[in-house]
Amino acid sequence: MGTASYQRKLSENIQSEVRDTLPSFFGSVQPKPRIVYKGKAVKNQKERSSIALAIEYLIQDEELFDRCEDLIRAKKNFDRVFREATTVLEDRVVALSGIDDLHGTDLIVKALNPDLSRAVLIISNKKNEQEGLFNICKGLVLAFRNPAHHKLSNRFTRQDALKFCGFIDSLLAILQRAKKQNKP
Repeated sequence: MGTASYQRKLSENIQSEVRDTLPSFFGSVQPKPRIVYKGKAVKNQKERSSIALAIEYLIQDEELFDRCEDLIRAKKNFDRVFREATTVLEDRVVALSGIDDLHGTDLIVKALNPDLSRAVLIISNKKNEQEGLFNICKGLVLAFRNPAHHKLSNRFTRQDALKFCGFIDSLLAILQRAKKQNKP
């Protein structure tokens, strides 16, 4: 996600070169057997769009992929991707922590508390790292989950949705490595 900021500082011709290279990069990604395109198993990468390859490359988590892939490929209403991706994140925190009576920030506070003695899920024994992931997840709930769950928005693009899912995918991978402590 930080590469976009860097790329904007480059000269226009270099930015263009980077943009022109991306589709060929995604074309070199090896297909995963789980992908079915238009009801048929895909045999040839050339038959698949660059967006399909980008989705497959960025979203490794099966649940996130299954719930967001079709929404990213849609023509509009990309706020649905944010709603679904944050629901997958919240559901994963519930599943890993065993806390099924809380939602939103209350869930994040109890499950990923920056105070290691109070957290149900320990991401790291280093307080700063635990606090960092706690703040990221709490911020996602406040900035994306809550607005997406309570109102419709047309401000998001397909690119926004794809980048967001890639970030959520990274968080889900981190959460999978968490150690559970305390009873919820």
